[in-house]
Amino acid sequence: MLLPDFKRFYGVDFSGAKKAGNSIWVAELVPTARAPGLSLTSLRSLTSLCGTAERTAALGHLVAMILASDQALWGFDCPFGLPVELFLADNDRRGQRLGTVYLGQMPEPGQVRLTTQLTGMLTAALAGWHATGGSCPRLQFLSDGGRHPQQFFRRVLSRMADPWRPGQCLRWRWTLDYFHACEHLGKVAEALFGDSSAAEAWYRRMRGWLRDRPGGVTDVLRSASQHANRRAMAPTRREALGKAYRYLRRYAGWMDYAACRTARLPIGSGVTAAACKTVFAERLKRSGLTW
Repeated sequence: MLLPDFKRFYGVDFSGAKKAGNSIWVAELVPTARAPGLSLTSLRSLTSLCGTAERTAALGHLVAMILASDQALWGFDCPFGLPVELFLADNDRRGQRLGTVYLGQMPEPGQVRLTTQLTGMLTAALAGWHATGGSCPRLQFLSDGGRHPQQFFRRVLSRMADPWRPGQCLRWRWTLDYFHACEHLGKVAEALFGDSSAAEAWYRRMRGWLRDRPGGVTDVLRSASQHANRRAMAPTRREALGKAYRYLRRYAGWMDYAACRTARLPIGSGVTAAACKTVFAERLKRSGLTW
């Protein structure tokens, strides 16, 4: 197997201590023609690279260093496995998922602790990226239409300071989870056609329109309106249709899935949603287990 032509090699002696910056050391090496083939160019603590020893900020800076490096190979000596803080980036430059961070807190009103934890992690990662001289990354917030995600976007993300544009806020793309939208589209189909093959055929066609057509949600709503105007429906079915229809219309501005796919941005949060079962429910909702 041929390896890529690496221009830089990095070795990281990792630590998960509270003052991680003081214990993590980063070595940089470059290829040479003389044996052993690599030459050490620098050996520095993470604190000296980012200016702080605090774990969150220091690891955020390390993530930013990794993302900013091209044609580089990174090696880690991690005593207890690769830490989740090194998986802050979701997609690489080709749109492939690199990793996911799962955050969990005991249920509480307003999700205060989880909000604080997530905000701190995002702030540290962006500050670290900015410190390396990297340009502002594309930022996407992918969620369902629930109250807490909306509050987090409006109260936190949309007000987050932009390190690249002092005095301004970061620009986020807010996308409604495609599969969540399809659940409501399915309710529209059932209300229009009942439990029938016609409902399934219309749903499958509209699901494709929603995903692939620019402004596809507008075409979906137009089709639903045309079918509704031609049909006599029982009051309960018309009520169900109205509720699902209004949901799609209310969040239509967050459903530009064709543009997301063109930009190689995710349209579904299935990786994160599945964690509710595989990471938390299956491990914690068992006899004798508590948070």
